[in-house]
Amino acid sequence: MDYMTFCNFSFPGLAIIMATLSVLLVEDDSGDALLARMALEEQAYASSLTTRTTGREALDFLTTAPPCSPCGHPVDLVLLDGSLSDCSGLDILKAIRSIPRLERLPVVMLTGSSSPALKAAFMNHGASRVIEKSGDFNQLVESLAPLPDECLQKTAEHQEYVF
Repeated sequence: MDYMTFCNFSFPGLAIIMATLSVLLVEDDSGDALLARMALEEQAYASSLTTRTTGREALDFLTTAPPCSPCGHPVDLVLLDGSLSDCSGLDILKAIRSIPRLERLPVVMLTGSSSPALKAAFMNHGASRVIEKSGDFNQLVESLAPLPDECLQKTAEHQEYVF
C-alpha cells in the first residue's frame, strides 16, 4: 500500500498506526518533563520519545536527524516548552518554521503563562496548538488525548501532516 492511500484514510488499520507517534519533547524543567512523559505514556501513543533540554539541542536534533516519516520530518510531533533556560520557545518555534522541510511539522507549545497575548503569538508564528501547564496530570493527559488524530490528519493539497 502506498503512502497516499494511507494518508487518505483508506487503510483499515489506521487506529493501530495512530498509536505510533515519534515525539520530541523540549523541556528544561525535569518535573515538567517527567509529567509530560508520564502523560504520553498514559495515552500510550508515543512509540518513540526523544527529549532535549535546550532550544539549541532541539534545533540541532531537528536539522540533523534523519526523516522518520514519509513527509520528511525527523519526528511526528514536537512538544515545546514556551520558556527555555537558553532561549524563548517562541524563538525556537520561529526557527523551526523557517526551515522548509519543517514548515508543517506539528509543534505544540507548552506554557506556564496564561497570557492571551503570548498564546496568540505562539499561534501567529505557527504553533499547532498551545497547552497551558497547570501541574495537573489529569488535565495534561486530557489535553494530549486528541494529538494522534490531529497529527495524522492530512490535507490533499499539501500532502503533509497538519492540525
